[in-house]
Amino acid sequence: MQGTWIRKISTATPSVAVVFIHGILSDNERCWRHRSGAYWPDVLADHEPLSGIGIYEFTYQTGIFSGSYSLGDVVSSLKESLILDSVVAANRIIFVAHSMGGIIARRYIVQQLGELVERGTEIGLFLVASPSLGSSYANWLAPLAKFMGHSQGTALASVDKG
Repeated sequence: MQGTWIRKISTATPSVAVVFIHGILSDNERCWRHRSGAYWPDVLADHEPLSGIGIYEFTYQTGIFSGSYSLGDVVSSLKESLILDSVVAANRIIFVAHSMGGIIARRYIVQQLGELVERGTEIGLFLVASPSLGSSYANWLAPLAKFMGHSQGTALASVDKG
């Protein structure tokens, strides 16, 4: 639904942008904050040797009542946010994604592959607990997700299964 720069990409070439994407039923604050209080994007921003990289957070609607706001809708929103906020101007984009955030990042990469290759953009992907073949929890909760019309929960249960 929207993205936020924690630190905009450097005007230097080559430029690097790290994009954080949270998981289902979460948000950036809950996803990337350690119980010690450390916030991953801020830790990265405060690390002096990495002072030239851009740090960006993408957030999307994923509450229990997000209903028909589908995975496809989230990927479209990510695409638009990355364009509008000029993240796509980076020579390298590194996605740091948790759970369903990894599915979103991978779908974005597959859908935008032609444009990314044409621009010569290098892509990195760091996945944290992101399912590649569905999720047993999501499979277990699939009937509830279907009953509630929660399309993201249903999609998480059937990742790469059709």
